[in-house]
Amino acid sequence: MTPDFHAAILILRDPYKVLKSFFQFRSAGGHVNVVDQEAFNSTGWNDFVMGISKRWAHHAESWLNFPNRLLVVQYTDLKQDTAKEVGRISDFLGFPLSESERLKCVTEDVQGNFKRNSTTAEETDLFTPEMHEYVDLNLQYVNDLLKNRTLKELGREL
Repeated sequence: MTPDFHAAILILRDPYKVLKSFFQFRSAGGHVNVVDQEAFNSTGWNDFVMGISKRWAHHAESWLNFPNRLLVVQYTDLKQDTAKEVGRISDFLGFPLSESERLKCVTEDVQGNFKRNSTTAEETDLFTPEMHEYVDLNLQYVNDLLKNRTLKELGREL
């Protein structure tokens, strides 16, 4: 990668959640629509998991090897302490927010309106043992890269 910019922010999320969410997005045609549960029993789901899991790890690897300033934000941290993480992001960008109105605006409506309603698919383990093995292998690879940069390992969202 030959960057045309001097800094980047990488937001990492549990690959299991990424896979479910992205499959929902692609299969249902949008970020708030829901795909039928049966779609997760298809060979399309298996192929999707195997292909996208590898792409997720490759994407993370390419950014973790970024030669310039890089801020890594974990999605779970962003959800759990939005004000702190948005503060880190704004500081990194050179626009400290501290207790400004903008930060207040972000933290007042953390849930937002642009999300899919929870579904059985999101609460169920839809991964076969083989899928788990492959996703875990990719997750471990990314965690090794994070450790090499002395960054916190990515945990699972439960």
